[in-house]
Amino acid sequence: MGKGRVRVKGAKGKRWRKGQSGLSNPSDVSHRQAARGKFGDHLSRDKRASAPLTAEALARLHTTQEELDRDGDVDLEISSSAGTTSAASSSALTLIETSHPVFGTVRKLWNSPTESHRVICAVLAAVSDVVRSQDGRNTETEYYGALMSVLESCDDEKSVAAICYLLCLLIPSLPSEVLQVKYSTSCKILTEQLTRHETSSSTALLKSLVRALGLLLEAQPASVWSDSHCQKVFQNILNFTVHPKPKLRKAAQAAVVAMLREGSASGEPHTAAPPTARHCRHVIDRGGETATLHVLGMLRECLANFPALHVKSLCEAVLKTMTLGSTMVRTTCLRTLHGALTSQAGPQELTSSLTARIISALYDHQPGREDWQLLQAWLTVMMAAHTRLARLDQELCLAHLVKFFSAAVSCLVSHSSTVTDTTAAALQNLLTTVVGPHVASLDSCSKSQLQQIGDMYTAVVKGLEFKYRSSWRQVLKTLAVFHRVAGDKCHSVMAQQLPALVSLRSLPGFSLSSQLEEALGTAIAAMGPEVVLTHVPLDLDSGGDVYPPELPTSWLLPVLRDHISHSRLAFFRDHLLPIATTLRNTGERYQGAGKKMAAKLYTTLYHQVWSLLPGFCRGPQDVPDSFPGLARILGTALTAKPQLRITIATSLRQLVESCRGKEEEVGVVARFSKNYLPILFNLYTSEEEEEEEGVRLAVLQCVEAYISITDPSLVTTLSSSALTNLSLPNLTPGKKYRLLDLVAVMATALPLSPLQDLLDSVSPLLDSVDGRVQKKCYRVLERVLTSEGQPQKTFVRENLLQLMSLLCGSLSTSSPASKKPRLRCLLCLVDHVGHDSHHFLNTLTPEVILCTKETNEKCRAMAFQLLVRMGHAAQRCYGLSPEESLTQYVGVVLAGMAGSSHLVSASIISLSKLLFEFKDVVSTHLVSQLLTSMTALLSSKRREVVKAAFGFIKITIRVLPVADLSPHLEELIRGVLCWSADPKSHFRLKARVILERLCRKFGFEMVSSVTPARGQRLLAHIKKTSERVKRKKTAPDESSEDEEEERGKRGSWIRESSGGGDPVDFLDRSLAARISSTHPVQIMKSQVAGESFPTSADGKLLISDQPSEPGEQSQEKMELDDTEVALSCLCH
Repeated sequence: MGKGRVRVKGAKGKRWRKGQSGLSNPSDVSHRQAARGKFGDHLSRDKRASAPLTAEALARLHTTQEELDRDGDVDLEISSSAGTTSAASSSALTLIETSHPVFGTVRKLWNSPTESHRVICAVLAAVSDVVRSQDGRNTETEYYGALMSVLESCDDEKSVAAICYLLCLLIPSLPSEVLQVKYSTSCKILTEQLTRHETSSSTALLKSLVRALGLLLEAQPASVWSDSHCQKVFQNILNFTVHPKPKLRKAAQAAVVAMLREGSASGEPHTAAPPTARHCRHVIDRGGETATLHVLGMLRECLANFPALHVKSLCEAVLKTMTLGSTMVRTTCLRTLHGALTSQAGPQELTSSLTARIISALYDHQPGREDWQLLQAWLTVMMAAHTRLARLDQELCLAHLVKFFSAAVSCLVSHSSTVTDTTAAALQNLLTTVVGPHVASLDSCSKSQLQQIGDMYTAVVKGLEFKYRSSWRQVLKTLAVFHRVAGDKCHSVMAQQLPALVSLRSLPGFSLSSQLEEALGTAIAAMGPEVVLTHVPLDLDSGGDVYPPELPTSWLLPVLRDHISHSRLAFFRDHLLPIATTLRNTGERYQGAGKKMAAKLYTTLYHQVWSLLPGFCRGPQDVPDSFPGLARILGTALTAKPQLRITIATSLRQLVESCRGKEEEVGVVARFSKNYLPILFNLYTSEEEEEEEGVRLAVLQCVEAYISITDPSLVTTLSSSALTNLSLPNLTPGKKYRLLDLVAVMATALPLSPLQDLLDSVSPLLDSVDGRVQKKCYRVLERVLTSEGQPQKTFVRENLLQLMSLLCGSLSTSSPASKKPRLRCLLCLVDHVGHDSHHFLNTLTPEVILCTKETNEKCRAMAFQLLVRMGHAAQRCYGLSPEESLTQYVGVVLAGMAGSSHLVSASIISLSKLLFEFKDVVSTHLVSQLLTSMTALLSSKRREVVKAAFGFIKITIRVLPVADLSPHLEELIRGVLCWSADPKSHFRLKARVILERLCRKFGFEMVSSVTPARGQRLLAHIKKTSERVKRKKTAPDESSEDEEEERGKRGSWIRESSGGGDPVDFLDRSLAARISSTHPVQIMKSQVAGESFPTSADGKLLISDQPSEPGEQSQEKMELDDTEVALSCLCH
């Protein structure tokens, strides 16, 4: 029967999958969801079912209160014959929903089928009725009194459990004064119930009673704890901390921990701490493994909160247990110590001296290197102990770290990657959180501190011995951290070990070059190149006439280049420049002797030494003293050494940027502007072919940086000279371009008076027939318009009309290449437009509209940005209200509707942007006018125009309210439907999308009422599709959930031998290595499927010339809509 066909009308027969009959459930489960939603209604609406909150249940509660009712203490009169069961249940639900907010959890239990939850609901309903009948104010105190009164005379286990559960919810929100006043009565009632039900099998009952007692005791002052009855109650709770039932035990432990962490009012340990400590010590001394594990679990949370004497005693007990216990007990002991060492809650009595003694004692319990689980736990505890000790006493911690580093490094010989990774992580963490902050807080390290840090560093370097070779990766990472945190102030005791670090590179088969370079790089960055090269000399000039020379440390040059900063320029000048000179001379000698390979080698080394200069110019420490002596050398090299120009230009730029904000250093560097700038200008404007674009770019960036600190009078002189050269008759185009680049750079640093000369010189060039000249002239103007300098701002403000006239006059001669810089200039000018400048906007609007159709994306984006700014400027120019100003500006844009198809399309796109941006101020009359025009354009024969009109309608539907759009609904639908009938129409899909959006905005009924008969069928299809999507969202397929469940369950497979020989021996110890979590057959299939080409029998690849068949493609591909691309910024 399971494999038969299930015929579905209008569909093919469906088969059940073999072994998966549960997957035959229908995908539409709306009826099941409806039934599931009514689950639990029998509790309040079903008259035939038996409700959990029955009249009998309420009567039983009433019976337990008869005696109290007669005394008049609490009125719990409940009529068992007051209406039907359904009415009583409905009333109870109302009582629960209107009870105090603290019982919000109970409201979720109303539909629960569990009997204990039903009883909780019944009790809360009855108590809420009592509170309400006594004209209470629905406060926590009233509920507490009612619940305690009910609990006092209640004998039923389920009812007692329910009452205690409610008390546990209520007590935390009660004022402590109420709990202290009602302590005697409440404690007596709870204790009697605990004694009565102590042997009960109900875990929930005992757990709630213990929690309620714990919360009650937690609120009591120290004077109450001196009472013997209170101590006896607390002892009862302590007895439950080793109970065999986990939930009950954890509830008791949580209650005890909460009390101990609360502490006393004076910040001292809680009064209950000594008896708790004695109880824990007694359980541990008895030696029962299970009970010991239970107590250790509790001590993990509260060991640090005991008095110092008891902390010492318990730590001794825990350490003694580690000696005698099993592996599980030892691991739990370490976890207990870790919890105590990392605890920060409550009063802390784990002092620095006691922490130090724990550290010393733990060395006696260091596990063997092969016991990786215990060793990992031991390392974690030691890391936590030293971290805590550093927080309490940094000097004492530093003294203990020396021994720990030696012990930890000895663990790196382990073959377990888990142990080595944990060891390295512990060392790196201690270096970052303990050593680093301590060293950073010192102005200078004392001799003893240097000795301690040197011993730690030596211990880590010892990990580079051959027996630790499997852990060298971790050792190198640890050394990198060590250099970073302590290399600056402690290099005197660390640098001596660097030769051992460098010598690793020469070992045969060494494969950790990147880690070694990182470790040395951090040393260079922290200690400085001077310290590193003093202990590890480069020895590049010691080769003599021997070829190939021995250069064991030449690989350090790239590492130095990437990590040098905040060093001394004098070291480069006095130490490295002589080496570079020797290398250059050696290379020239080999070149003259015809030994090209040797010459190439020394020339490369020469350039690598010079490549260190930018690092020395990043934050140098001796600019006033050393730069004057280096400046002439750099100037000569700029002129005579073309290969060094990028390096020197970059170095000068970084030097200028590093000196910003330092007046003395800026003055020293700026003093050489008159020397460097002419050289840099000549290099940039040079016509030599050897000047690559990279060199020119570096030189231009250097000029820009140097101009920013140069005296304005010198900038004026240089600018005047450049402008004079621009007017020379025989000037080549290339030199003209580069002169304009220099003028643009200097424009931001010119004073006010030369800016007019600059504008006069550049203005005629805006009409040049050379597009690149136009582009660079616009960039000069852009620099002036966007500058933050006060002279430039004043110049723009005083010459605004001239600039506007200049840009308007150059419109007819502007080339396509200059559109982007021209638009940027217009963006700056529009922000300065004020009253009576509407003619400027009217002149620019057609140009901006056409730019919205540019192929360049950045140009289109700027055009849209400018269009919006012009809309804001129009509100300032026209002097009208925002609505009227926008209407007048839109009228200017509408003028483009009378042009070509390209202009009409661009105008519609611009209107769409304006409508989106100014939707809040657009008038209803303007909206009506625009919609009428766009609806008429839908019948146009020009495809480009229709496409833009569709985009406008999409924006309109999105941004306009229903009230503004509804008068035009019918004409919109008629205009859209004219493109939906022809199956070959390009806009058929767009028309359908618009109809769907109209249905979502106005509703299907309203759209259908104004749609002609020829569009009703399409609307019906849209509605059907929409409802289908909604059904799928609200009623997910059950079968897919089952499949996901099955996919979530992963099995294991045993790989058999490839020969298929002997069967698998399940007693073999190596069996675990053959267990895989991935199906071996699937792995083989995926490997086969991943082959690029088939192979023949002899293994040759079979590559066919025929292309593979493409997959099915959609019949109708949507074109890229210019309107949507242009308005993509609107939708995001």
